[in-house]
Formats: sequence, structure tokens, C-alpha cells
Amino acid sequence: MPRQDFPRRRALASLLLCSGLVLVWAFGLAPGGELDDAAAFAGRAPERPRFGARGPETAGAESATPPPPRGPAGVAGFGEGGAGGEVCTEYEAVATHKVSVCWSAAGCEGTVRISRARGCYDAAERVISNDPATDAALKRKMGPDFYRVKLVGRREVYQDVMPAFSGDSSTCLYTARVEAAVRGHYNVGVELLYENYDGVDEVRNVWPPLVKRSVLKNAESFMRRSQEAEYHQGQLAVVSDELLTCEGGTDLGAWPPAGKPPSKTVNAVYQAREIPDSPTAYDLQAVCGRGARGRWTPRWVAQSDAPLYTKVRARKVSRKPVIFEWIKQRDRDWVWLTCGASKQALDLDAKKACLKGKKVVVIGDSQLRAAYFGLVNVLLGLADGCVRNISSPNHEAQSLFMQEKSCQENVKGTHRHRVPSHGIDLSFHDDAYVDKCGKHASSADVLVLGFGQHPASKKHWPLSRFNATMQSRAQCLRTAAAARPRASLVWLMAPKYPDTQTGYPVGVKDWRTDPRMLLFNDIARHELRQAPRNVHVVEAFDITAPMGHTSSDQAHYNNFVLHGMVKEILDAACP
Repeated sequence: MPRQDFPRRRALASLLLCSGLVLVWAFGLAPGGELDDAAAFAGRAPERPRFGARGPETAGAESATPPPPRGPAGVAGFGEGGAGGEVCTEYEAVATHKVSVCWSAAGCEGTVRISRARGCYDAAERVISNDPATDAALKRKMGPDFYRVKLVGRREVYQDVMPAFSGDSSTCLYTARVEAAVRGHYNVGVELLYENYDGVDEVRNVWPPLVKRSVLKNAESFMRRSQEAEYHQGQLAVVSDELLTCEGGTDLGAWPPAGKPPSKTVNAVYQAREIPDSPTAYDLQAVCGRGARGRWTPRWVAQSDAPLYTKVRARKVSRKPVIFEWIKQRDRDWVWLTCGASKQALDLDAKKACLKGKKVVVIGDSQLRAAYFGLVNVLLGLADGCVRNISSPNHEAQSLFMQEKSCQENVKGTHRHRVPSHGIDLSFHDDAYVDKCGKHASSADVLVLGFGQHPASKKHWPLSRFNATMQSRAQCLRTAAAARPRASLVWLMAPKYPDTQTGYPVGVKDWRTDPRMLLFNDIARHELRQAPRNVHVVEAFDITAPMGHTSSDQAHYNNFVLHGMVKEILDAACP
């Protein structure tokens, strides 16, 4: 996988003074905490890699804040036509919100605009950081609310788009640029996840209340059962009956045909009863390059009509010993399609040849341990039955792999495995804060590491503390990369923590909200921006965000989503 192009990942970064430290990220702040208008707005938009448009990754104000639609004043400030031939429509929303979409069927792209009908929350009424500069920056650049916009189609699930705050406190306007690449119909989902600064508050030691409510009418309801099988389905995007049509995308035989709208919601492809049993494969490389303005944003695409299965916890049968009831959950044959130098399928023989005789070390928290066992199973040739398609019929097993005896199961502790055919040594070391980066970086041929879960959950770190720690870890990687230029160093970004309202299965106060994990990732990305070319980044949040419902325990991923991460790790280690 080619090295990440950090300058184009519009990150939250400028200078922010926090507790005597210089916290650098894209808030567009000058050293004194004031907006640096000259730098942030002179001919370009402030850098915001995640909280903005997720379509074309081009520089300039156009990509972060789409131009206002042209034409006479119309619904919600829109005219009859938007920019680039887009047609603008106001969707039926709940009483508290207004939602408008400008969409080009031919170009398969558009802009979603979300605003509160009664204006913003009063920022002055709440303190969300003990550092005044951080408090002001979060309010100004993030706004009080956190939304998720999604297009969901039969052949494609466009990854979550986090709308960018306009800074307009009178309307509380957020905008998101969305695009599709596969010809067909897409349902629109607009969810409110957190409101009134709850998603980024680093002062109150309480569980951030999850709203997870559609702001569009005629949307599916969020299932609130916390410890039953239906809880997993509650992670799904709340999509509405509103349909957008992509006429200019690649034709993969979209079902139903693009010219015939479905009679009811597409429902995110998650309707297991509609998944055919006879697979029809598709060459997804034809899709690459069909993103908006010829640029491709990685996303999940169904590569065939065959089903995939994930085993998920349904309920806890016993506390001592801990025993869970497991069920099978059916999904489509999803593949994480990155395009570019990365191929649709994992070339396992080539990766093993690249790693022959090498030492692969993984350090970090339980998310890195899951990645480690994914690597082990894939490199041992057990990808299909042990990672990508966990299809055991046993629904009452105490263990995830009760019947797949050959699978290397994820258990706590330090581990070592070997791929005998190629002499590949793999080891995992539990190091939740990557304190021993230097020790392992000095000897590993491939080092995979990352952290963020523990600082965000049990320790409740403010952003300034995470930034200071990340600076140290980034320096460790720069030193190791310079000393061992042939080594591959891979930083795994923090994945999405599935939406939860109860804390199950972790019954503690927890700050792992989407915006907080994304802010941690932005800090990590910024600190690694000047790393040597043998330091790579795997965007685990992008991979996991649309697939939170497939987490086996509402925390980790060990299925086709993990397989997507493993493929990215191997592409990074062996470009």
C-alpha cells in the first residue's frame, strides 16, 4: 500500500496552547488561540481530514465547503438547481431539523445540508474542556452536534461521512459532500449521534449520552436491546425511504435495475432474506476511478451475491465461568475496496514471499491483539473459515471457534506464532499505551502498533495529554525508521467503537465516542505527517465505521471487517 499522503487528509491542525504544551492540529488557530484567518481562509478551507467532505480529496475551499447552489431562492435557501447541475430537494425531517440534498444523478455526487430549525445550543452555557483554547476551538470548529450521513446501496455501502460544522451558530448548519460509484439506487441516512457537545466533552466524568436518532422521517427505528442479538442490528445506519439514483456510475448489474426504483427501502443490504444463495461475482476493479472527479474514496462494495457470516454474542449464559450464547449473523460478500496500488483480492502468496524469514511484531491494546490474530490466521491460510467468513453452525459454543479447531483464537496475553512454510515469526505484546515502542522497534522487521482505546475509555485523557503522548510515540517511529530504513512500521488508527447506550459489555464510564476517537486519530495522523516513507498508516476507523453491527462483542472485530484491516496492514508492510 502506498504511503499515506498526509497533506491531503484535511486534518484539524494549527497551533493551540494547552497546559503549556503546543497542541498542533487543524483547528485553524493561531498560537494565541485566535483563528488565523489569513492562513485558514486565504484561498483555502481550514484543514479537516475527517470532519468534512469525504468525496473528492482535493485541496481548496470547494472540497471542504461546497459552493452554495445557484438559481432563485427556494426551499431551505436552495434554488431549483445546485452546483454542477445538481437538483436540490428538501427532505421531510423531524421538527427539530431541516435537511436538504443537492444531487447530480449523472455525476453521482452531491451535498447534504443539515441545520437545526431553532438554532444552535448556546456555547457559553457549557464548558467542555478545562483548557480555554481547546474549549473555544472545539466549539468553533466542531459545533455542538455530531451527525453521520450515509448512502446505502445494493452493491455499495458508502463509508460514513461526518458533516463539517459551518460555524454558523444561528442555523447550526452542517454540510457533507457525498458520492457514489456504482450505478443504482441509494437510500439516504442522516443520524444525530451526539448533541450539545456531549460527543467531545472532556470535563464531565459521565457516560456521553448517545442519541442515535434519524433526523429524517420514515426512517427505521434504532433497536435498543442491549444484550440480545437484535442489539447488533441496532448498530446499522438508520436510513430513510428517500432515494438517490446514480446513473453515471459503473454498472455491476445493480439489483434492482437502475431504471426501476425499488418499491421500498433498500435497507442497507442487511436484509438477509434477500441475499441470493447462488453467488455472482463482479470485477470491482472496473469501479476504481469512478469516484467524483475521478478520485476514489475507499469503501465497502459487495463483490458477489454470496453471503458472509459473523458469529456474534447474543447473551451471557453464565457469569462464573463466563459463557456466551453465539448466533450467526448474515451479511453480503463485502470487500474493502481501496483501489490504487492495492488490489481487490489479497495476494497471499506474494505477501508471504515478502515476509519470508522476517520478524513481525504487533504491540498495543486489545484492538491490536485482534489485528494480530487476524494476521496469524490469514498468513496460516485460514482466512476464509477463521476470519472472513465465520460460518460455524454451532450457536451455543462457549468459544468463538468451537468447531473450527484449526483457528488461532484471540485470547489475552503475550503470544508467538510461526508460519513454517516461509519462516515468518509473529508475536504480540500487550502494551495498551505503546510504552515499549523503542524496545520492539529496534528489532522488528515489521512493527504494527497503535493505541487510543484506553486513554479514551478508562483513563478519560484530555486531548492535550493524548497529544503529548502521541508526540513521544511518533518520535519513536521516526527514530526507528531512520535507523532501520528496510523495516516497515505500520500505525493502526483507532477503530470505531460500536454505538452503545449501556456500556455493554464494558460496564464502565466510557468516552469512546466517534468524535473523540476521530480527534485522537487526527492528532496521531498529524504527528506522523513528517515520518519517513517506511512509516505507514492504516485508517481503521474508516474501515470499521459502516460495519459496527458486525462486532462480535460490541467492541472488537474478528470477521470480514478484520480481514479488510489485515489486508491493509499487509499492503502497508509489503507494498
